[in-house]
Amino acid sequence: MGIWKVGTNAKITVETRAMLEEFAAKEHRSLGNLCFVLLTWATEQLQKAGTIERLLGKRVPIPKQGLQRNKPWSPESTK
Repeated sequence: MGIWKVGTNAKITVETRAMLEEFAAKEHRSLGNLCFVLLTWATEQLQKAGTIERLLGKRVPIPKQGLQRNKPWSPESTK
């Protein structure tokens, strides 16, 4: 089996990318490797939880209007 490399794209903020790059440097990893580790872990957690709502322990709003889809989601917006 092994690991197959598959290219993906993700939208993240400039601040998030900078933060991930800092963590990658501290861990002596590449940004791609750090994202691989985080995405693998997050996928395992989501699989155990079953839904994003259960994973986060709260209800996650689903945007219904076109403009809302472009707004970044933040945990503070569900409080």
